[in-house]
Amino acid sequence: TALPISSWSETFVAWLYIPFRFVRSAFIGFLHFVVSLIPSIPLTGVPSGVDEVRAFVAAFSARYGVADHPPFHVSTYGDAVVKARQDICFLLVYLHSWDHQETHRFCRDVMCARAFVDYVRENNLIVWSCDVNSREGYKVSMVMRETSYPFLAVVCIHDSRMTIVDRIEGYMTCDALIGRLVETLENNEPSLVVAREERYRRHESVALREQQDHAYLESLRKDQEKEKEKQEREEAAQREKEERLRKDQEEKNRAKTLAELRESKRGHLPAEPASDDKDATKIQIRFPSGKRLERRFKKTDSLQILYDFVFCEDDTLDIDRFVLFTTYPRKELRLNRDDSVPTLEQSSLHPSA
Repeated sequence: TALPISSWSETFVAWLYIPFRFVRSAFIGFLHFVVSLIPSIPLTGVPSGVDEVRAFVAAFSARYGVADHPPFHVSTYGDAVVKARQDICFLLVYLHSWDHQETHRFCRDVMCARAFVDYVRENNLIVWSCDVNSREGYKVSMVMRETSYPFLAVVCIHDSRMTIVDRIEGYMTCDALIGRLVETLENNEPSLVVAREERYRRHESVALREQQDHAYLESLRKDQEKEKEKQEREEAAQREKEERLRKDQEEKNRAKTLAELRESKRGHLPAEPASDDKDATKIQIRFPSGKRLERRFKKTDSLQILYDFVFCEDDTLDIDRFVLFTTYPRKELRLNRDDSVPTLEQSSLHPSA
């Protein structure tokens, strides 16, 4: 089938353009290489990659209308790839060459066509574009290795890597481009589904690990609380035991001291006077246990002698911790520690009590 004359002429012009583009790309590449070898020279006034993309979007909008083209993602190419990876969606890259003879027709009839803009929005495509004559555009051009314009590439995650899954070079009508994109997206959607499932599984695994970690930490906290309570109980029991042993030892020591004191006081008690001694006083003593004793003392004996005798006769009594009373009338026989101790006669215990 013979090609129309216009097609032959366009093909001839495209072939003539190839050497010019090769020389231009080589020259720009050489300039970038030279600049990269001199990092110490401050490149004041050189726009960043984001600034170059923003400038291109502004120029494109000024020529073709702000609302008539797809929503370009304003960022560096690397950031656009990162966002597509994070969102697990397709990235549509458009490299723009103002010098190519098909650029204006493609932008006007395809890029700004309502059907194409709607398709991009409906499929949540991230559209990134830049001028190939800018530094950022040139770097991306070196990645894409395009040979003709207009140029578009579809990038998506494939086998856990961001991969160029389709390259579209040369002029293409809007319907043909949409058809090509539909086929590309359908062929590569399974890769996105797999990536979403893997991310979901990772999130589920992370959530499960967090739940397990939380449960483990909660169990550990409870075990630590139980161990702490057990240790506190054991320490309290140990303190009680030590206190009990201390008191037992104190009581034993006290009992030993009292026993030694009884022996000492018993050895110092005066002899019991004879029954016919006119100075003797007879005293009956009733102990708390019901035990009764009767003994004679001299009326001149001090009240302390009577206390010592009672103390020596009852092992349950503690020195200085008991008091003697007369039965009738009931009267306390008090020892005045600060004064002289009264005699039995002075205490009204003579001739008997």
